[in-house]
Amino acid sequence: MWYKYAVNAKNRIEHRITIVVSFHKLEGTEQFFNWTANLSAYPSMKVIVVVDSEEIDIIGEILKMKSDNFSVIAQKVGAPGLARNQAFSLIESEFVMFADSDDYVYLDSVERLMSKPHKSDLIIASYEKFDTFSSKIRKYRSPKNELELAIEPALWRMILKTSIVKQIEFTKYRMAEDQIFILEYLERCKLIESSGEVIYRYFTNQISQISRESSAIQELNSALAYLESNPCLLRTDIGSFVYVKLNLSLGLNGLKKLHSQRFPIKKMLGVLFCVAYMKMSHRYNSNFESHWSINA
Repeated sequence: MWYKYAVNAKNRIEHRITIVVSFHKLEGTEQFFNWTANLSAYPSMKVIVVVDSEEIDIIGEILKMKSDNFSVIAQKVGAPGLARNQAFSLIESEFVMFADSDDYVYLDSVERLMSKPHKSDLIIASYEKFDTFSSKIRKYRSPKNELELAIEPALWRMILKTSIVKQIEFTKYRMAEDQIFILEYLERCKLIESSGEVIYRYFTNQISQISRESSAIQELNSALAYLESNPCLLRTDIGSFVYVKLNLSLGLNGLKKLHSQRFPIKKMLGVLFCVAYMKMSHRYNSNFESHWSINA
């Protein structure tokens, strides 16, 4: 089954940014319907929803939305990254960001960022993390250097150049597909901009996020195999940190693998130290802003 629906086909509007959202079920997606409820008030933005499902009720619920800057693609592909790839041909804006259907996007903040001129290849904004168990909210500022970006390379707080995005594709893996995409993107990146603007609320500890351990391990191993077959992605500090973190997620087996590869113990300890440091000091600062070069 393949289905595409686009509003405003006759009266085309030039959008500055497109937000791509992938769906595979309705459960836990209340936040999506909350932040898109007033989408028509933001003509500089477009939202493309990719429904990775053949369930008519999901498509029907989304199509109830009435907005001139809204499109839907429905095609069962079986992986979040592959679903996002379906949207690439519809993106005509200068910038693009990717959001999950169970999180919240602050459109006012995105609009403020997009109202400014940007020469950077990548804009990394600040974000909030909401724990659904404790109802606690914590703000995190954007990274100020490659090390901080390596510690938490979160795709959903990034605003990317469409011209670079279209040179890459998401992998078929259901784990670490975002990290791999970011590494591919950074290979083509020259200038990064960090902003104190909070554009995203990330919801943690949701039931819909819990994966079966056995399938998660298999997917992680597949993602690691992909990185190992593309050593150019591991030559930077960011690539090395991502690789170590993914291996450490596998526990003892991951440590054994790193040891067998003679991966530097200092680098492994460095990753653990930096993650702990970020938890303590990576606090939000609304006035934070910086520019830094990569691949110089």
